[in-house]
Amino acid sequence: MFPHRSHSLARLALSLALLLGVAGIGYDAVAQKAPVVPPTPAPAVPAASTRPLTAEIVYRMLVGDIALQRGAPALAARAYYEAARDSQDAQIARRATEVALFARQRDLALEAARLWSKLDPSADRAKQMVATLSQPGSGGDIKAELERVLAEAGADSKTLADAFVQLNQALAAQADKTVVYRLIVELAKPYPGVPEAHFAVALAGYNTGLSDLEVTAASIRAADRALELKPGWERAALIKADLLAKTSPEGAIRYLNGFLASVPESHAATGALAQLYVEQKRYGEARALFQRLLDEDRSDRDIQFAVAAISVQMKDYATAERMFEELRSAGTDPGAVAF
Repeated sequence: MFPHRSHSLARLALSLALLLGVAGIGYDAVAQKAPVVPPTPAPAVPAASTRPLTAEIVYRMLVGDIALQRGAPALAARAYYEAARDSQDAQIARRATEVALFARQRDLALEAARLWSKLDPSADRAKQMVATLSQPGSGGDIKAELERVLAEAGADSKTLADAFVQLNQALAAQADKTVVYRLIVELAKPYPGVPEAHFAVALAGYNTGLSDLEVTAASIRAADRALELKPGWERAALIKADLLAKTSPEGAIRYLNGFLASVPESHAATGALAQLYVEQKRYGEARALFQRLLDEDRSDRDIQFAVAAISVQMKDYATAERMFEELRSAGTDPGAVAF
């Protein structure tokens, strides 16, 4: 089985996604509440499965986990449901429910939720999901549900931080990015001291396309606040650079150069700066940065290909040919090398 912590974080991310996935609409468009299910007196810990986790069950769970990582949630949902059905394990059934909702497999999610409720009669959440999924169009109060999920995550600072970092990805299926931005702004308000909450706002703003200058300015302020609370945080620096680049690529270049002056070991920031140089056709500076990364890891064929391709742009054909020959010898895709 997977490590407990990675399971709990994945469940949290999927819980965030399923809340909008069930409704299929933005939170401010939802008017109907989910049916109220009276709490059931029961033990705090659900009964464990009496069936052993066979190799086949573990294999299906691994298939589900890998499918999620590779962007195939429908396959993951089916694999987890079959694992839950065969294991008769309430925790796996809960996981199957969340993955099915994330994959927008409503019928499968209902079956998994029914199984979860059957295996753990004390799980009020399972009953609520069954009731909600049994009524087409019933989405519940999305904002309130997300607030509840974050409040539960708040019991552990690391889990809360991870929840905010994953929040935009969990809501990625929502078409109206401005609605998502407004939602995340509201969700972040109770957590002014959590850098990841400000990061989530900045990323949500970037995802709107930044056609609104006020959203752009607010998103940059959110990224700045995240960096004030967590100095040197690479992810916050990268989103700030992306925000700046929308209106001023030169401003983004200046910012990343400043960031790298204080955090020179950041490979991601170095790569982002190199890419900005490429976009501005400043090939010499771009190649120097990619070459620095390549010198630190000679096995990175993607970086080596970047150096070779930039060398072509610079008409430094001797360097390009030498790099491409090294790539060919290393067994890199022949089509890429031929290019």
